[in-house]
Amino acid sequence: MDRISKLPDEIGCHIFSFLTTREAASTSVLSKRWRNIFTFTPNLCFENKDFASPSEEITRSFSDFVDRVLAASGESPIKKITLKCLTSGDPAHLNRCMRKFLTHGVTDLDLEVIRGLDYPNMLIEVFACKTIVTLKLGRCFVIENFPENMFLPVLKTLFLDKIMFNMPQPCAFETLFSACPVLELVMLNVESSYQPSDGKPCSTVSCPTLQRLTVNSLDFGLILYRSRFLDRQSFAFDTANLAYLEYSDVVPIAFPVVNLDSLVEAKLGLNSLEVCDDRNSTVLIKGLGNVEVLDLTTFETLETIYYFREAIVVLKNLLQLSITTKAHECWRSLPFLLNKSPNLHTLIIKGPLHAFKYGSVCECFSGYSCFSCPVKVLKITDYGGISGELRQLHHILEKLPCLELVTVCARATNVTEGWILNSDLQRLSKALKCKIEVNFIGI
Repeated sequence: MDRISKLPDEIGCHIFSFLTTREAASTSVLSKRWRNIFTFTPNLCFENKDFASPSEEITRSFSDFVDRVLAASGESPIKKITLKCLTSGDPAHLNRCMRKFLTHGVTDLDLEVIRGLDYPNMLIEVFACKTIVTLKLGRCFVIENFPENMFLPVLKTLFLDKIMFNMPQPCAFETLFSACPVLELVMLNVESSYQPSDGKPCSTVSCPTLQRLTVNSLDFGLILYRSRFLDRQSFAFDTANLAYLEYSDVVPIAFPVVNLDSLVEAKLGLNSLEVCDDRNSTVLIKGLGNVEVLDLTTFETLETIYYFREAIVVLKNLLQLSITTKAHECWRSLPFLLNKSPNLHTLIIKGPLHAFKYGSVCECFSGYSCFSCPVKVLKITDYGGISGELRQLHHILEKLPCLELVTVCARATNVTEGWILNSDLQRLSKALKCKIEVNFIGI
C-alpha cells in the first residue's frame, strides 16, 4: 500500500486515464493523496450506468458527481471528454457540463445519449469550438439550429450516430461541412428521420479536404418497411480528395454530383428496391473508374450493378474485387465486372458458391469468354464441398486462365469429411494446373 501511495502524481494520472472517472475516484481509498489527483487527468470519462439506482436517483447522483469533478479540476486542461448517458437524464445539466468542458480546451469530445429522446436540442456551442479535433455525437437527440458563428477550424474527425436535424437549412450536412476547413474523416450513421424541417432528407456531402467517408443509412432487414416512407430524391458526393468510401443505402432517384476522382477503396452496400423502378445508380457506378479495391458488401449490391450494367466503366486501376454471395443465387453482374477490369489481380468470393444439388452448373458464366482475364488469386470464404459446389468451382476456374492460387475456407464436421473434401480439391488443382490451399472451419 505504501508503494502505491508514494507513486508520483504523473504516474497516478497516467493510470487513471485508463479508467472511467468514477472508477478512478474509487481509488482514493488506496491513498488520501490520490483523492483529487484523478480530476487532473487529461482524459475524463463519465457514464451514468455506473450509478445503479432508481432513475431519478441516478440522474441526481450522476449530476452531483460530474459537478464535483469539474469543480475540483479547476482550470486544468482536459484533452478528452467522454460523456455517456445510457439512461434518461437532465438536459439542462448536460448543457451546463458541455459549456464547462469547452472552457478546458477539450480536443476530443465523445457524447453518447442512448435513450435520450428527452434531450430536445444539443448544445449548439459545440459547433463553434476552436479546439475540437475529434467530435463524436450520438444518439437520438435533435439539433435544431447551428450557431451563426459556426466554425470548427481544427476538426479532423466527425462521427454522427443517428443525430436528427430539424432546421431550415436545405441540407444540414452541407452547412456543417462548410464550417470544417480541415475535415478528413466522417462517419454518418443515419436514418430516414435524419432531415431538416422542410421534410427533405440531408443528401449532400461536399468537402474538398475529406479523405475517408462512411455513410450507413440502411438496415437491410427493414428495407421494404422503410421504402414506404423513405423518399431520398438524391445523394451527392462532391469529394475530390476522397480516398476511402463506405456507402450503404437505398439507391436514390439520382446522384446529381459524383466527384470521386481520388478514390482508392470503396465498400458499397446498395439496394435498388425493385418496387421502385425510378431509382438509378448509373452515375455512382461510373464514378468508380479510378478505384483500386472494390468490395460489394451485400448480394443486393451485386444485383443492383447488374440492373445498371451498361454504366460499368473500364476499371483500369482495379486490383482487388470482393463480392458477397447467397446460396442458389446467380452472379449475373460478375462477368461484366471482370470484362471491365483489365488489371484485376485478386477476386474474393465472400459467401457460398451458388450451386444446384441436381443438374448442371449455373449459367451465369455460360457464353462468357475471359481468356484475357488477368486474375491470379481467387479466395473463397465459404465452401461446403457438395457435388454441385465442386462442379461450379471447376466451371469458374476454367474461366480464369491466369489463375495461380486458390485459397478455400471450407466447412467440415470431422476429419474424414475434411480429407475427402481436400482430396477433391487437390484433384481439381492438378487438372487445372493451379495451386489450391484449403483451410477448414469446424474441425
